[in-house]
Amino acid sequence: MQLIDTHTHLYLPEFDTDRDEAVNRAVSNGIVKMLMPNIDLQSIELMLSSENRYPDICLPMIGLHPTSVKADLLHNLINLKVWLQNINSLQ
Repeated sequence: MQLIDTHTHLYLPEFDTDRDEAVNRAVSNGIVKMLMPNIDLQSIELMLSSENRYPDICLPMIGLHPTSVKADLLHNLINLKVWLQNINSLQ
């Protein structure tokens, strides 16, 4: 059976000591893709780093977590758009 983990924050520092183990354990249990939504602007680079480390498994999803939507929403949306344009230009 092939499974997709539709929501993981595997890129967060909490996984720094066992990230490889977590990915290997997921794969050995049938996970073929892991979708990684970012939380805020600061988490994008961490998320993309995990995508680069596990390119066949981890897929990034750019956006804002609802708890990260604050008064600076417009600023964050503009910066997210820039990130998306830069990522799209690399593909």
